[in-house]
Amino acid sequence: MPYDLYSYITKDIWKEFVKIRTSEEAEEISEKARQSQSFNIYPHHMGQKSYAEMTSEWQRKGYIPSVSLSSEGSSASTISSSLPSRTCLWLLARSVPDEKGNPYLPDEGTQKVKENIDEWKRKQDEGEFVPKSARDDVLSRALGKTKEGRPLTFGGGVGIKAVWGTGERRSFRRYGDVEMEEMEARVTKRVKDETIQEMNSKMDAMPDEDRHKCS
Repeated sequence: MPYDLYSYITKDIWKEFVKIRTSEEAEEISEKARQSQSFNIYPHHMGQKSYAEMTSEWQRKGYIPSVSLSSEGSSASTISSSLPSRTCLWLLARSVPDEKGNPYLPDEGTQKVKENIDEWKRKQDEGEFVPKSARDDVLSRALGKTKEGRPLTFGGGVGIKAVWGTGERRSFRRYGDVEMEEMEARVTKRVKDETIQEMNSKMDAMPDEDRHKCS
């Protein structure tokens, strides 16, 4: 048990922590989180970091080419080269570094989306596809969504629930993918920070002799 390993955690603190985590409210939040994750068929690999935090890291590593490099046709990354920024960020969020430190897509589903992105990018470059709005772009088309966020026809009798889940999740999908993941990362970080703060407050309120003894 944690109170056997760490002198600053007592049985009382651990019992209170377990009580909070196993409450009906906590279980409901946890279940909603599991359901939300089950609908995420293209999971990112950013951990708890936000897009803003990862963008700085990607720029430092050269995954996101500068304007000057792009104009010269340089390819800083096989994933991001010559792709629009929203599409580039979406792909990088779902990449992991290989043995040489270069980003690649480990998930088969995301690899298929990358193939679709390349095809829609070709159509756009050749004038076959002209975006009508900011959301009706290469990424939206590759994901099979219209500019309103609705799934395009998948064929084979696949219903809308099989594609995006429940109606509630469908309305969730009307937010941009990047914006939604940014929001989820911030919420996750906030919950983690508040939990740590609460534990610290409980320990700060304890007498020193109780805080430092092993039970």
